[in-house]
Amino acid sequence: MAAVILLASGCAHRMPAPAAWQWGLPVYPASVMQGRTDARASVALYRTSDSFEDVDAWYLASLPPGTAHARNAEGKQATFALFDERSRRTVHIQAEGTSTVILLTRISP
Repeated sequence: MAAVILLASGCAHRMPAPAAWQWGLPVYPASVMQGRTDARASVALYRTSDSFEDVDAWYLASLPPGTAHARNAEGKQATFALFDERSRRTVHIQAEGTSTVILLTRISP
């Protein structure tokens, strides 16, 4: 058992845990909230100095398998969409200057 724990702790490619959760969506660990609204259509805006590629890879690994994902590598934009009977949620990430903007949205019926 100790060997398994030591082996697992030595993995260099593990993704960091979410900094928090917003409407069931993970919040990128190195991001800072820039603003938020709560309504039928809710929005939370985050920003990080991490690269678009790092943020996109983190969300790809952190969201449930099969989450719809559209990526425009040239424009450095990506959107993830999750749908269920209670809400429609998206994560949109976009490079902006030397930072990456992360927009979390939720639309409730």
